[in-house]
Amino acid sequence: AQVDEVVAELGWVMKGVVAGSPDAQRCNRYRTDLVLFDSPEPGSGVPYDWALLADVPKDIRCVVSGGLTPDNVALAIETVRPFGVDVSSGVEREPGKKDASKVRRFVQAALSAFDETSSVS
Repeated sequence: AQVDEVVAELGWVMKGVVAGSPDAQRCNRYRTDLVLFDSPEPGSGVPYDWALLADVPKDIRCVVSGGLTPDNVALAIETVRPFGVDVSSGVEREPGKKDASKVRRFVQAALSAFDETSSVS
């Protein structure tokens, strides 16, 4: 009932889970619009094995998060084929300070990878 109230108020719901966790394995049971899969150490900037997402049903709008950088986001997108990606520390020059150049590189790499994977599908 609580999810229904949130959806009625906001219009959509995203559930965050740790990749490979029991919650992640139940992702098809959540009545959400998106499921964000994060690192076992959220906020650490450490990437995880994206193979943990291999069994995510294709009809789940998956968002990959955790340890993404301009240098690895394309591989994450090619491997997982997510609906979207999320980044924070991977585009920082120091904790809490974003680096505009890294943000641009990240967005360019992500857009290019999404273009490539959508044309291959």
